[in-house]
Amino acid sequence: MDENEFKLEFLGWEYDKSNGANVDKIWGLITINSERVYAFWGRRGETGEKPIRYKQYNKAGSYMWDRRDGFKDARKKEGKGYKSIDTSFVNGMYPAAEGIYPGFSEYLKNQLMMARLCGKVMNEET
Repeated sequence: MDENEFKLEFLGWEYDKSNGANVDKIWGLITINSERVYAFWGRRGETGEKPIRYKQYNKAGSYMWDRRDGFKDARKKEGKGYKSIDTSFVNGMYPAAEGIYPGFSEYLKNQLMMARLCGKVMNEET
């Protein structure tokens, strides 16, 4: 997957208000080549061994509407206690996302590519 195609649009890390710390649940939004929108979620593993699941937004039929629907879901996650992580792309990487664990961005790209190839990406209807 070309670096220019992959864009991390939103990354949320579940925040436990009772103890003021992040827990291991993550949820995010990826766009590919300004054509496809994917949500992803899973549990943070120290080295990426825990699988990430993906869902493609395709109900609205256009990239802009699908992206809007994805951001609506992102706002809902923030309302449920997910803390938004900075998704700035700097020097060929997403530095804040690497705080999940080193290599997280690359792992995310690789897992999405494999999920697409193996037909493991859910559709919005499922």
